[in-house]
Amino acid sequence: MYAVVASGVVRVVQTAEDVNILRAIYPYAKSHYAKTYEEAQQWIAMNSRRKYDTRVTKYGSTAWNRFIQITYYIADGIFYNLDLTKFGRTRVDMQEGILVDNRPNLIKVKVLNTNLDDMIIQHHAIAIKRILSIIGEYCDVDIVVPDMSVYIALTDYSGRDRILRSVQSQIKERLGGVSFTVK
Repeated sequence: MYAVVASGVVRVVQTAEDVNILRAIYPYAKSHYAKTYEEAQQWIAMNSRRKYDTRVTKYGSTAWNRFIQITYYIADGIFYNLDLTKFGRTRVDMQEGILVDNRPNLIKVKVLNTNLDDMIIQHHAIAIKRILSIIGEYCDVDIVVPDMSVYIALTDYSGRDRILRSVQSQIKERLGGVSFTVK
């Protein structure tokens, strides 16, 4: 008998083959051999994971009004849309290596000469770190992230990856609030 814990799934299965099937479906699944059902349940209780809701909207320390909502895309460079409808008029100054289109309710920013991969979480963290550096530390921002993995990496990661840890510390040290919305 095996106890299996993965993101969104908790099961007691009978064979090692069942464990392998669950590991193929769910990334980062943990399993433990148990002699009894009670032992399996006890292991599950000690090793269960938090379940994440996929409808995260404005999770963080941003004010309910007066914030900039940032949507970004990684392609041939990094593209940002800064929605100013809840913030008011502002500008992003031209800097070396970026193109800026300032409009009354929207600012479009393109970072040039940057080669990032949309499939790597650290590259999303780099994109977020870059826009936070561009707009400064005084305004509240709501960052729209493309999926739950980026959200979890920026809010709950506790490992040793220097890129993720540096973005987490930049977010923590900002004077303005930061919240996240998952697409």
